Amino acid sequence: MNKKIIYVICSLLCVVVLVATFIKFKYNLSSDAIKFKKEYEKYNTELISLRLSKKNKIKYSSYEEIESIVKSGTGIIYLGTPASNWSRNVVEPLIDAVNDSDINRVYYLDISGDMDYYTIYDDSLTYMLDDDGNELKGTQEYFNLVDLLSDYLMEYKIELDDKDYVTEHKRIYLPTVIFVKDGNIIDFHVSTVVSHVDEDKKLSKKEYKELYEIFESDILDISSDTCSIDKDGSGC
Repeated sequence: MNKKIIYVICSLLCVVVLVATFIKFKYNLSSDAIKFKKEYEKYNTELISLRLSKKNKIKYSSYEEIESIVKSGTGIIYLGTPASNWSRNVVEPLIDAVNDSDINRVYYLDISGDMDYYTIYDDSLTYMLDDDGNELKGTQEYFNLVDLLSDYLMEYKIELDDKDYVTEHKRIYLPTVIFVKDGNIIDFHVSTVVSHVDEDKKLSKKEYKELYEIFESDILDISSDTCSIDKDGSGC
């Protein structure tokens, strides 16, 4: 291969790299955004269908980063899972509200595989089992986050035959979207909206608008000088 051909090939490679870099910055296509889109749209044939923007501002996070934000940071935290229609119904209005704002990212963590899961056997609570027969007791990282958010969480209970079986732990129900400013929780939003009661039904246009406006208001709150909600739900 002569020098001229090598030069042409190298030039073409440089052009390809430059074009790819230009597209990435022009359209803000982060690897996390594309990964998130693929992760959620993978379930479109099984669950409610989503068409997510490649320009979403999702950032895959960690327990350590989430805890740091809750303690002293500012940001939007989304705890959810692609395999749940409840979570899937939150994603579109959240992404749209964030994309319509100056917020740079949403910190995302799927904790569904780290949670404890119970069932009822012989009229008492017992751990559910995974495919390998292991008890789903939850991870220490998950329980550390539960402890940190305890004042905002509901008890973990299972209802069967009009009877409540209450576990010894509180629970982070999914989806949960947390808006934090300077270590103060501005809003702790669980599930979708009150009128949306069917998990397998996609939000109506009215419900979508309602949830979008909730997130829009919360985004404004963490972007400006504001108060935080008290642990009893009052304030702001």
